[in-house]
This record gives sequence, structure tokens and C-alpha cells, in this order.
Amino acid sequence: MDLEQSQQKIAHLMQVAYVQNQDTVKDKTKKQYTTVVKKLIRIIHAELGPGIYNEAFEMDEQDKIECYTGDLSGVYKLKLPITATVVQLLFAQLSIDTSLVKKRKATPIEATIDTSTSLPLASAASSSATTAATCAAQTYQNYKSALRWFAQYDDTTWGKVKSTWLSECDDVFKPQQSSYKRLVGDKKRKGVMRMQEGKKGYGATGYSALADYFQKLRPDGKKNTWLEGLFADVFTKLSVNSIGRSDNIDDIMDSSIDWLQDSWGLKFGTTKADQDGTQCSGEFKRMYTNIFRPELCVTLSMCAYLWSRPSTNNPSFIFSGPNQHHRYANILAKALAEIPSEVDMGAARDDMGTHSNRKFGESMS
Repeated sequence: MDLEQSQQKIAHLMQVAYVQNQDTVKDKTKKQYTTVVKKLIRIIHAELGPGIYNEAFEMDEQDKIECYTGDLSGVYKLKLPITATVVQLLFAQLSIDTSLVKKRKATPIEATIDTSTSLPLASAASSSATTAATCAAQTYQNYKSALRWFAQYDDTTWGKVKSTWLSECDDVFKPQQSSYKRLVGDKKRKGVMRMQEGKKGYGATGYSALADYFQKLRPDGKKNTWLEGLFADVFTKLSVNSIGRSDNIDDIMDSSIDWLQDSWGLKFGTTKADQDGTQCSGEFKRMYTNIFRPELCVTLSMCAYLWSRPSTNNPSFIFSGPNQHHRYANILAKALAEIPSEVDMGAARDDMGTHSNRKFGESMS
């Protein structure tokens, strides 16, 4: 290898290393984090006011806040590295901000709860948010994760340069997070906030109702075919029996399935808790035949789907096409809306979604 070839190789490897340093989260997570950071920047600007602008934002010669470029055009540019003061004030605001809670219709029980009594946390006793719903504790943590990722991310199209995340920011965040978790716990105990965070699992009756709905689903004009019902039916049963998230079911490959004596099984390449596939790629999720309730049998549904699916140029995936979990989510939402209201699904339908399959599988196991 001569000098020129060596320099070219080094330049190529530097580019590879740069991509590796940037590729710390999935593309889906990047989009979510970017949306969160936009929200946080708006909160800093609107709620903290001009008193923090010089410390929080990049200012031009006319003392106007600069903005990012490209896809973040119009978004105010944060001053990096982000200081502990900005983090402390921002997360203090998030802990009392009632506008971050997704509005929902109160149940009859919740409507009768008296929330006029202040909660016994001295650290937040003076805040009106002690008697009002605020963001979930996990959401509070997710906001910090998004802000930290953004600080360390580099994107020239945004006019965004990679920076460090100061240890002082973690030092001020950790006690605030601990205090906020206790506050949320007290709000749940008082009925100010819901006990359940996220989606709820349906019950056995709901599982049967979904299977019956999908198996009787008919084509809807030219938009949907007979395969829609078969697809949704097997997608549900695979998620329930494997206790798998919808994006894991989406990625099942033919090569990930094998017979295991009295059952068959499937493997996930990666999971949310195992991003590099170290553990899950060696573990089979066992699927058992239900000879007593064939309408609930995952093996029968799988066979029906595989026999009926059209041939494709890429047969390696069970469900061909991108974002099949979005397709499933739309069919499931339609099912929850059209299954008769007198059917007891085991949970409020507004609280159900694709994650309900996993929640039901966990409870039944």
C-alpha cells in the first residue's frame, strides 16, 4: 500500500468512525428525540423568558436569537454545551407544566375525586401543579435523554455542532428526577394522576373478540383484500404468544422460525432491552398449538397466512413491505372502534393499542 492509498484508506475509516459515533440511536428514535427537543426549546423560550436567553441561546450581533437551518429551520439555536442552570430551570418547569399532559375524558370514578388538597411534598407545595396532572415520570426521563442526545449530535445541515454533555447537568437533574418521581407517586395515590401509564392489556374476552373480528373481516372495496384479516389475526397471536412488541413482529424472518419438538419457535434479532441481539438472537419464543380453541391457535393462523400470502421478490420476511406494524395498528384501531360496545374487552378502548397484545401476553403467562 503506497502513501496515497494509505491516506485514502484513513480518510475512509475516519468517515466510518464518524458515522459510528453518530449512530447511537435508531432512526425512529432520532425523529422522536428531535420532536422532543423542538418542544423543549419552545418551553425554554416561552416559559423561562428573556432572563435566560443569553445563557440558553446563541445570539447574533443584534442580540437576536439565532436559528438552526435545514429541517430545523426556525428552531432557536441552543448555546452549547448546555449549562446546569438551563437544565435545572427547564426541568423545574417541566415538573409543573400541566400543558404536557395528553387530554382525555375522565372516567366516572376519576370525575368524583377531590383534588383540592395539596400534596405533602414540601419541595413542590407552593406549585399549583401539585393538584394537577403533569407528565409521567418516564416522560420526564425521556426529555432528558433527548436533550443529552441532541447536545452530542452533529449535523451540518442543521448548523448543529457536536458538543459535550456536562457532568454538572446530571448532578442537578438526578435529585430533581428523584423528587419528581415521588411527586408523581403521591399524585397517583391521591387520584390526581392515573395509576396506569401507557397502554393497558385487554382481557381473555377481548382477545377472543379480536380474533373473531379479524377472522370475519371482509374486503373493503379495492383498498383492502381478504389478506387483511389473516394478517391482523396472525400478527396479534404472534405478539401475544411471544410477548413481543409490534416492531419485533414486523421483522420476523422465515429463517427465524424452526420446529422445536412439540412446538415451533421464532427468534428476534434485537429487542428494546437487547439492542445488539446478544441474548435474544439465541433464544426461541416457543409457540404451542391450541387444539381446544382452534380460533385462538397461533399455529393454525400462521399456516393460513403463509399459504395465502402473495409471492414477493423478497420472501425472507414473513410480512413483506416496510412498516407493517403501522398497517397492523390501523387495522387494530378499526377493530376496537367496530367491535360492539357491549363486548367487555377488559380495558377501556381508548387505553388500548398495539402494546396491549404484549400486556395481555404477560398477564396470561
